[in-house]
Amino acid sequence: MPIPFTMCGTSLIWRILTPHQQWLPADGQAAPFKIEHQDTSPFALPILGIFKQTPGLANVIQQNGITFTIRDRLYFARVASELEELKLPRRLSGPTTLILLGDGKVTNDSLVEKTRQFQADDDVFTSDFLQNIVFVENEPVGKARPTFKKNAQKALNEWGSQIARVRTRIKAITSGPFYIHEGALFRVWRLFADPQDAYFLATIPSAANIMKYQPFHISDGHRPYIAVPSRLYFPRTPQKPLNGLRVSVKDNIDLAGVQTALSCRAWGQVYEAKRSSARSLEKLLELGAVVVAKSTLSQFAETEYPTADWVDYHCPFNPRGDGYLTPEGSSSGAAAALAAYDYLDASIATDTGGSIREPAARQGLFGIRTTFASVSLDGVFPLSNALDTLGFMTRDVKVLADVANAWLNQGKEPKIYAPTKIICFSTFEYETGPSRDVFNSFASALESHTGISRTVIDLFSLWNETDSLEEGQSMTEFIGKTMAALKNPDLWRHTQDFRDQYQERFGKPPYVNPSIRLKWEAGRNTTPEMQEQAIKRQDRFRAWFETHILEVSSNKENQPLIVFPLSDEEAEYRDDYADGPWIGGSGFHRNFISSLTGCPEIIIPIGQIPYKSRVSQRQEHMPAVASFLGPRNQDAAIANFAKEFLEKMHLPTKVRTGTVAFEGIKCRL
Repeated sequence: MPIPFTMCGTSLIWRILTPHQQWLPADGQAAPFKIEHQDTSPFALPILGIFKQTPGLANVIQQNGITFTIRDRLYFARVASELEELKLPRRLSGPTTLILLGDGKVTNDSLVEKTRQFQADDDVFTSDFLQNIVFVENEPVGKARPTFKKNAQKALNEWGSQIARVRTRIKAITSGPFYIHEGALFRVWRLFADPQDAYFLATIPSAANIMKYQPFHISDGHRPYIAVPSRLYFPRTPQKPLNGLRVSVKDNIDLAGVQTALSCRAWGQVYEAKRSSARSLEKLLELGAVVVAKSTLSQFAETEYPTADWVDYHCPFNPRGDGYLTPEGSSSGAAAALAAYDYLDASIATDTGGSIREPAARQGLFGIRTTFASVSLDGVFPLSNALDTLGFMTRDVKVLADVANAWLNQGKEPKIYAPTKIICFSTFEYETGPSRDVFNSFASALESHTGISRTVIDLFSLWNETDSLEEGQSMTEFIGKTMAALKNPDLWRHTQDFRDQYQERFGKPPYVNPSIRLKWEAGRNTTPEMQEQAIKRQDRFRAWFETHILEVSSNKENQPLIVFPLSDEEAEYRDDYADGPWIGGSGFHRNFISSLTGCPEIIIPIGQIPYKSRVSQRQEHMPAVASFLGPRNQDAAIANFAKEFLEKMHLPTKVRTGTVAFEGIKCRL
């Protein structure tokens, strides 16, 4: 059966080969693909049809490029216009490897080692690209040319390679997998499906401007394929320390050339593609990051429970456990993608009341909610002026630290946080059981690493003892509906233009999800005075927390580190029914601490705990996650401390993709 493609604006072509049809290269060895040409449109390049030996995939033109398969891998290729000056012989055609030469000797061993390293470093490159090899000398004329030893021919013969040697002064050229057609060089992207429904839109850099993107519209008929570039194209330099970092971007953050849709069908009918990227995202792109997709979010980044609250678009699937645990939070697509797909390095997202922390906890990921107002939010849809901030998630604590140092620390000399006090909140302790054991073991390891015994604080009791301005009012009563009063009126105001434009264009109000309708109503009824009182309560809580918990007001040298459990003890499913749309924002929750104080919070997977799944009817495992919280503007330093702590204590520094975060571990720690 052929694999279907869905195209936008281009006719669909099928061509199926019988098993005996194959192309024979010059050395007489069968290759795993066939090349054909067919003109179908006056606006299209010649279609380059590349097929499996067995009945399989046909190709279509897309965005001035081609799609092709090598064995079971699907690729997209587009002319590398920046390399058009490179003159290549027309006798070469098909998958090709470019190898940059230095001034040394090329031997059999050096070729074998180089290609072995290519395969180890890159999930796009395969040995099939060795069908053609172009050796490139990228040096000024007059320098010594590299020499080829006779034994180098051994590897080339074994690979059946056709070779060419060119010399150029083009600086943008790199080693890696390419495609050649009629003397033109094409860069290649490997295409991946999205079975978790994690993405709203696949993206690819514009051919003319790598800082601008465009939608990538090839799909399997249901979900978009994600185009992933070769890592070999992106050598890292001091100026680009994150070069080639593959990221997804939450779809409330503007990306130049792509629409920001906010998981709202009506919004997408009103607003066009963005002309510029969010300022903070632009900085990340300048550091070398590559955006492969916009991730799905709950509507307007507000909290919605799956599946009933998600009406316009479906909630992404959490890959952990039995596959039907809730992904939780507005950044659920960002987390689901990272927990499922090895090719993705980081997910850029926002956090208002837990939108990074909760999905990271449910999917067992590293993450960070940054210090409030420490990064620009220009070009980010504003849910709450007083609470919103950016952050990101990763599967590797080293990547967490690297991104924090380059992006958040603005390239300054990295510092490692040195705690002077370890604080645990008894308020959030687990009941007796596996979750409590895992967290206590983690806290004990932290004590061993720092040489500091933890100080246990009952948050609510300390509030009652030290706050005298509202005598007799508990922390829960004081905070009350502060979060709702901060968020809802901002959401109502920030969507006013949208409502007006939609009404004018279509003669009716826009449809939004049920929970948004309730929050709009609550926001419309929240007076400016009520919101101002909420801001004052937030300011007062922040001052109290910094004085009595962090104790940074009285002692500037104090460097406290708060550690508390973030994941839930019991499994929570995506198909649970609620009494009605979720409105939330009242009482007190552990997530409110960093939201209200503006402190940075680092999320760390610490293990996994067993549960009996009502879906699979067997024992599964879900992540156990803890949190580090420290003083404001210590984001990168705390991330560096987390990396050092895990490495020195021989605790896991990475998590896996798939059903379990840690392989072969039933109850970590």
